[in-house]
Amino acid sequence: MSEFNINSVFRQISRNLLKTYFASRVPDMHVNWNAVGERNVDPLFRAFKNLPEDHRAQIAGEMNDIHEIANNKNSSPVIQSLVNLYGLTPPADFSDWTLPDKSLWLILNGSDQMKKNIFQFTEIETISDRFWLVLPLKQGIIGQITYDAERMNTLRDSVSAFVFRHKGHGKNCVIDFVERNDLGEEFFFFYYDKPKRIIPQWKDELFDWDVDHASAEIVFAYNYERNELRVLAKSFDREKRTILCKIWAEVMRDSSINIRSSSKDLYELDGLLDRDNLRLPLDLLDDFTMFEVGRITIDKDGTQKDKAMFDLKEGDVYKRLDAYFVQPDCPRNIAMVRNIKFRIKLNPKYRYNRVIVVGFSRCGTDLYSKNEAYRNLLIKAFTAIGVIRSGEKAISEWETKDLKEALKNDVA
Repeated sequence: MSEFNINSVFRQISRNLLKTYFASRVPDMHVNWNAVGERNVDPLFRAFKNLPEDHRAQIAGEMNDIHEIANNKNSSPVIQSLVNLYGLTPPADFSDWTLPDKSLWLILNGSDQMKKNIFQFTEIETISDRFWLVLPLKQGIIGQITYDAERMNTLRDSVSAFVFRHKGHGKNCVIDFVERNDLGEEFFFFYYDKPKRIIPQWKDELFDWDVDHASAEIVFAYNYERNELRVLAKSFDREKRTILCKIWAEVMRDSSINIRSSSKDLYELDGLLDRDNLRLPLDLLDDFTMFEVGRITIDKDGTQKDKAMFDLKEGDVYKRLDAYFVQPDCPRNIAMVRNIKFRIKLNPKYRYNRVIVVGFSRCGTDLYSKNEAYRNLLIKAFTAIGVIRSGEKAISEWETKDLKEALKNDVA
């Protein structure tokens, strides 16, 4: 982002809007607007420098906001969403305006809450999906509701206690709650009590917090149409983010999270790696003489920073997994399977007695057989044990030459 320069911001805004803005902020400021041009803003800047310090601070702060908004490519659609959300009526040619002009118009016509929303929403919409942990909720209070003060206070105290216990700060969190009916979502922005980010102040004899609206440490987003919760908390690993989601679901919706249905998981360990669950259905037992896990790579907490690979060549995969998950800080329902390879061998009646290695990963599946009957049999078997989920694409470009060669290399 370019460095803030108030003269540069003045040049980016139309003269008529600048006149309206300064008339609303400093009605008695004297400026020769006929001398203020598209590039020459010196007369305006001189008048600005002669203002009292409190007026200069207010104007500089709002011009800095416009600078930050205009430098974010996601601000334009967010501004339009906020205009619709708050029921504002912009000029007819508003869609053709520049982003600085739109930003200033919103500051003039919108509330302080709307200004905060611009930064909150643009920040969220620039965040990559990989930073969100998405978890469906089980049955509880579903749909759009009004949260009472007791729930909000309990959520604040519970999250604050969790953060303080693990980080040693954030004992007093502040929550900013925002609804987006256009998306069917609710947002809960958490700000820690860090210096210069949350400043206690009094307004009209009422105590309040002055919050840096671009410094949220944790964000919960609840989609009440899908009954789905997602959390952004970059300073916590997957396990702790899951606990945060549990806290939110229990406090705000009298519910719990549905880990097994997590859209961020590839496959669930408890179902996939359990010896009993891996057994084939009775109608498939006669089709295979071998069906075992040959290699598996585990992502301990979903961050990809702590992986473990277990290969059959180095010993029984199951025994080593059992030993690995004895660790109290690595429960199975938190870890993910990044990739897995099965060693299978068909019954001799199929006249195909070689051991075949079939691999699955987040990128695709090398499930392949020239014979459609064999291929359908493999699909049926892997669907039965839960590796291929219902509705999931079973084969990824298996007809390509490269994949055929890869399969040949995998055949033992």
